[in-house]
Amino acid sequence: MAEQLTSQTTCPWCTEPIEGDDETVSVGPPPSLSASRHQWELHDCCAQEWRVFVDKLTQLSQQGAHQALIEYPRQHGPEEVVSSSR
Repeated sequence: MAEQLTSQTTCPWCTEPIEGDDETVSVGPPPSLSASRHQWELHDCCAQEWRVFVDKLTQLSQQGAHQALIEYPRQHGPEEVVSSSR
């Protein structure tokens, strides 16, 4: 059985504290994909924003823009890939 970790007290999406009465969603890989899975608790509204973000990442990948618009800026910073068209 996979070990599940949920030790954080801050939402990783908004970096705000998770209070006891906050509605949260657990996000993490399915047990079948990971021997030890880490679940992240996100505020419900943050999880909705995260889903939109993931959908956009998927769309960029399907368009063939993942390397240029996601991976390269992630590794080198967005300043390295932005140029003025003027």
